[in-house]
Amino acid sequence: MTAWDEEFDQVIVGTGGGGMAAALTAYDSGLSCVVVEKSGRFGGSAGISAAGSVSPTTRPARRT
Repeated sequence: MTAWDEEFDQVIVGTGGGGMAAALTAYDSGLSCVVVEKSGRFGGSAGISAAGSVSPTTRPARRT
């Protein structure tokens, strides 16, 4: 495991609908946040179960 030492106002677990909405809300509120996802793609299980709905991949979405 790689050591990582950063601080964020908010940690969001998962890139499903709820996680991405939370990230957008944090971004719009001026909070720093990090989004972590267990799978290798945005959307997590929601992206698979929701008939392939697409999660935002714009720079602000990736950055928050």
